[in-house]
Amino acid sequence: MEFSITITHEMEILPIIKYWIPHIFVIEPKWIKEIIQEDLEFYTKKMLQF
Repeated sequence: MEFSITITHEMEILPIIKYWIPHIFVIEPKWIKEIIQEDLEFYTKKMLQF
């Protein structure tokens, strides 16, 4: 399934995307995709420290 939405601020969509991980994949826009990737990398690094 592919969804297209219009947002005015990143916090309108980022929590929803994070809620659906790993069942969702961001294709565009690239800036949101990069934010999600950075957050996931940070989280996995933190989890590996324990």
